[in-house]
Amino acid sequence: MHPLVLIFVVIPFGAMWLCLFGLLITGIVLTKRDNKSGRWIIFIVLALMSVIVFRPEWDDVLRTIRSHKIASLNAEKLTSPPPYHLTVFNAPLDESALLALAESGLFDITTSDQTNPTKFSKRVVVEASDKCMTHRTGFVRFIAATGFRRCGRLVSQPGILPPRHLVLWVDRAPLLQRSRWGDRQRAIQLSEQTEAGMRLLAYCETNSPLQRGLFDRLVIAFRRTMSDCRNPVTQDTYAMFHPDLVTFVLKGVGINPANIAIGDQAIGQ
Repeated sequence: MHPLVLIFVVIPFGAMWLCLFGLLITGIVLTKRDNKSGRWIIFIVLALMSVIVFRPEWDDVLRTIRSHKIASLNAEKLTSPPPYHLTVFNAPLDESALLALAESGLFDITTSDQTNPTKFSKRVVVEASDKCMTHRTGFVRFIAATGFRRCGRLVSQPGILPPRHLVLWVDRAPLLQRSRWGDRQRAIQLSEQTEAGMRLLAYCETNSPLQRGLFDRLVIAFRRTMSDCRNPVTQDTYAMFHPDLVTFVLKGVGINPANIAIGDQAIGQ
């Protein structure tokens, strides 16, 4: 066992359980002496033990309520024709997915700051390069179709967003209020900004159960299993910590990724 686990997990929670059992024994002793306060001590201690031990089951109830709330969302169909201008808020550190969307020839990708939602600060440009194969490791389907001759890169290029565009929120989707464990959840949202307002196209949020081992029940560690990200809009389930952004966006605009023609013309030439 790692010393830090012993110091910050085993010892503190071991002391907590010893304290609870000590209070439980105290309550039993007081009850035998016809002391009414002993019954209250027993009730409170047993309630606290039950909350700690059966926390995963209570968490299931909260996640089910959240799932029903998400499933009640109504998505709309896209009204804009391709190519789509897609601006991304809270862009992921790994730019591969955004570059791949631009390389498909269907999207003009920009990244923006939520403090000024009418402007973008960076743009993905797709250009000929001899370094495509060396600096890209993920989402290379469209690059591979061109023999790794043309690929995207993110450059600083500020500008004004068009009146009609798509918006992708990564990790901090604004559609629904985050749950009480928002720091342990991730959500993405795809919407269409039109002159009439914002229209929801797709939404996905992690919904991960707590682990149920004896160790996880006895200590308040909140360790969760691999995320189960459900998107009721497209009826997809992603068994990963974060869904495939490329697939999520393509399905959000009503495109089956398997039906996209791959070739030089699909890269926006």
